[in-house]
Amino acid sequence: SAASDVYKRQMFTYTTQVMGSLMMFSMVFVMITMSTASMERIAEVLNEEPSITNPENPVKEVADGSIRFDHVYFAYNEKSKEPVLSDINLDIKSGEVIGIIGSTGSAKTSLVNLISRLYDVTGGSLLVGGKDVRLIGDAEGFELVRRFPDHRQITVAAHDDTDFFHNAPPKQKRASAY
Repeated sequence: SAASDVYKRQMFTYTTQVMGSLMMFSMVFVMITMSTASMERIAEVLNEEPSITNPENPVKEVADGSIRFDHVYFAYNEKSKEPVLSDINLDIKSGEVIGIIGSTGSAKTSLVNLISRLYDVTGGSLLVGGKDVRLIGDAEGFELVRRFPDHRQITVAAHDDTDFFHNAPPKQKRASAY
């Protein structure tokens, strides 16, 4: 009858509202759980101690802009089974321009980041101007070796004697990764 139909519609409406509220509550619970996990990960990153340390007596200048990779190995994680770069031997003379070509994910940027010491090599040695990059201090390393991104290339410039951004250095040394 009519009263029975009204009762059924009201029960359906109330049941739908209760279910909607329960679903919202469960979504809030899931979001809180995800937020907690994210917060813990952010705290881990912020509390992480840097693995690259500044040497006690850092090298303040280099002889030239030469870059030498001598049997260089690199892995992002010490526990990695395979290194990202393995047994890299490359000698870039001061003033020489080279192209590093490879597909996406082939470690071109990782190679360049080793020069500016955003990462340390895990094996072998990397020399800039005849000095091991691990002996160059953080501030000096960023002053001696800079990356200049461009739409077509990444240029690494090692320079001496003048401030690169205010005056053109008299002897600019470049290695480019295309």
